[in-house]
Amino acid sequence: MHSFDGRVQLIKSVLLALKVYWAMAFILPKTIIQEIEKRLRSFLWKGSTGVGYAKVSWHQVCQPIEEGCLGIRDLLALNRGLMSQHLWQIISGDRSSLWVDWIFHNRLRSIQYGLSVIILDHGDGGN
Repeated sequence: MHSFDGRVQLIKSVLLALKVYWAMAFILPKTIIQEIEKRLRSFLWKGSTGVGYAKVSWHQVCQPIEEGCLGIRDLLALNRGLMSQHLWQIISGDRSSLWVDWIFHNRLRSIQYGLSVIILDHGDGGN
């Protein structure tokens, strides 16, 4: 069993890195993020994924080290940032992300087709 400091380091270096890896390719639903955070909380305080009692709120744990907290990244805020990055990639036409490429091929193609039909039907605005 790891010490408390060992569990903090494991969460920060390995477990959150796995989440970031998946979030870079896909937008994770809020329920999945909540389940991940629930397991991280249990592991941090108890050393396993069973039910345990938190000594400090998870919000406090996710504050920066400079403020005297543990500096574990807030997954919901991280996910929002990564979603913003995906949105920017869609707007700019950057298809380097698997998720963005899927959106272009499966969702935006029909929207672009629909917009071109509307523009062609509308003509120059005379009618």
